[in-house]
Amino acid sequence: DKKAKFRAWKASQVPLPVPDRREMIAALKSEVEPSLRESGFTGSFPHFRRLGPSKTDCVTFQFDKYGGGFVVVLADGPAEEFVFPWGERVPAAKLTAHDLGGVARLATGPRPDGEQWFRYDTGADKACDSAARAVKALLPQVEAWFRGERHQHNIQSAI
Repeated sequence: DKKAKFRAWKASQVPLPVPDRREMIAALKSEVEPSLRESGFTGSFPHFRRLGPSKTDCVTFQFDKYGGGFVVVLADGPAEEFVFPWGERVPAAKLTAHDLGGVARLATGPRPDGEQWFRYDTGADKACDSAARAVKALLPQVEAWFRGERHQHNIQSAI
């Protein structure tokens, strides 16, 4: 019967090994976090911020709830504190890109249609290391974006 054949075929298929989120986080901490720290960012994974005299730069890593991918969310906020419309106050030292509405996303491809998700579920060897190196290679564009140069090849508006 067709169903039995399908079940037998499906049972014989070997699923691709997909690294779990912990492996991807470890690769980002090893490859990207030191560069963020060298650039003056503080905080702990997944939220980093750089306090400045006139603004606060925020970088947040957001993972796909189904696994296998993540985005890098960028935002800049006030230097002192952010006040939500309902009155809640968040000091700059605690701000995240999510608090500020995630103004932009670092994309793997060029604007405006570039893929925004960095994938590590590709089945390729060292997929986590490759995704982390891809983010690190784009950090100069992140720095330029935070300097006010908003038209970067791999940064897209999230709004």
